[in-house]
Amino acid sequence: MINIEEVCKKYSISLKKVEYYDWYFLLFSDNKIYLLKDGKDNKKLLSYFETIHYSFYLKRINESIDSYQLYVYPMNVEKDSNILGQELIKAISDLQLKTVFDEEILEDKYNNFYQKVIADIDYQMKYYLDLQDYIEGFSFPRLDYYYLLLHISSIYKILQRARYYFDLWYKKKNLKFRKCYSIHNVSTCNFIASDSSCFIDFSECYQDLIITDFVNFYRNELLSFDMISLFDIYQKSIPFREEELLLLKTFICIPKRLDFSKNTYANTVSIYYLLEYIEKTNLFLEENEKNQEANEDEFKE
Repeated sequence: MINIEEVCKKYSISLKKVEYYDWYFLLFSDNKIYLLKDGKDNKKLLSYFETIHYSFYLKRINESIDSYQLYVYPMNVEKDSNILGQELIKAISDLQLKTVFDEEILEDKYNNFYQKVIADIDYQMKYYLDLQDYIEGFSFPRLDYYYLLLHISSIYKILQRARYYFDLWYKKKNLKFRKCYSIHNVSTCNFIASDSSCFIDFSECYQDLIITDFVNFYRNELLSFDMISLFDIYQKSIPFREEELLLLKTFICIPKRLDFSKNTYANTVSIYYLLEYIEKTNLFLEENEKNQEANEDEFKE
C-alpha cells in the first residue's frame, strides 16, 4: 500500500487533492499534477524504448529504489475523437515499426495455435447454444433473456464468420509470423491525450503478433471511434500481409463473452452493446473487403 503522505513529503509535493483510479492515483498540487502507481517500472523495457527513440511513455521522476512509480502527469488537452484515435494509432504503429521482426515457428506450434483458437470459438458457440436452451425452457422469460433470444442468431453468425476466416488462414500454412513489442492494454483508459500524448502503463508489454495491438484497440474502443477510417490510416504505416489480415478478422469476430448478472437492466445494456459491436464489426469487414476488391482491380489495370 502506497503511503501518499510519505511520497509527498519525500518529493516536496504540496498536496491539494487526490483522485483515485483503478490502478493509480492523481496527486494535485498548486501548479502540477502527478501520477502515482504501485510497483517498480520495467527499467529494461524503458531503457530499450530510449535506444529505439520511442517517445510515447511517461518518464519516472522518483528514485529507482522506491516501491512505486511517480510521474509528472501531462496536462490533458481536449481533442475530438478523430484526432485522439489517430494519436493512439500513431503511438502503437511507431512502436511496431521500430521493433518488428519475423519469427518462423514449427508446424506443431502452428497446429496448436489453430486448435486453441478453434476451441475458444467452439466454447463460445456452445455457451450461447446452452444459454438459448435454458431461456427457451421458460414460458415467459424475463426481459433481458427475451432480448437476447430475439438477436442470438447474430452472435452465432459472427462466430461462424470467425471460424471461416480462421480456416482460410490455417490453409495457407505460412509458418512465418511477424512479431513486435505489443502494449496489449490499448484503450483510452491507458492513454493521455496531451501535447505529448503517451501510454500510462506498459506492464503488459511484450513481444507478440503484429496484429495484437490493433485487435485490442478495436475490441476496447470500437464503439468510441470510426474504426474504418482509423484502420485505413494504420495500414498506411503497417500494411498487413494477407494471412495477418485473416487473423485480425478472426479475432475481432470473437466478441467478449456476455456474462449475466442478477441485474436485468445491466444485462440488457450489455446485450445492446454486444449487438452494437457485432453490427459495427460486420460493417467494418464489408468495407474492408470492398477496399480490397478495389485495390485488386486497380492493380489489374
